[in-house]
Amino acid sequence: MAEQNRQGEDWIHVYVDGSCSHNGTTNAIGGIGAWFGNKHPLNTYKTLVEERTTNITAETAAAIEACKLCIRHDIKRVKIFTDSKYLISCMTEHLDKWKKNGWLNAKAKPVVNQKLLKELDVLMHQLEVQLEYTPGHKGVYGNEKADELAKIGSRIYSIPQM
Repeated sequence: MAEQNRQGEDWIHVYVDGSCSHNGTTNAIGGIGAWFGNKHPLNTYKTLVEERTTNITAETAAAIEACKLCIRHDIKRVKIFTDSKYLISCMTEHLDKWKKNGWLNAKAKPVVNQKLLKELDVLMHQLEVQLEYTPGHKGVYGNEKADELAKIGSRIYSIPQM
């Protein structure tokens, strides 16, 4: 999917989603999905291996993966659709304040998930990115497809090689 911007250049649309079984526990297994379109070669799912895996970390990691795919494939403009209002508010409302405050939140505590948020920020500066909210689990086709990919990713778990 693509749409023309004012200069006539295409915006690529990608839906991202994260999945986490046993959310917030030490047994948590996350999955990420990025869906560009039916049978699109960049559609991706992966298992998320983080110290602290949650639905939020998986959603953020999915946006990171989408940006990496776009950069790798010379896509310059991307609309990332997510069902995470939290992720959008982190990146559009709070990020500049956190940077100015040394990555401390309004309560002077370290921002949660700052490693992933910093990585996403760096990647977003290499592209022209618009984050768009889409309701989750409401029948939005692209969101449902990204969710399916994320769930596949959360089911594939392999022990890291020594």
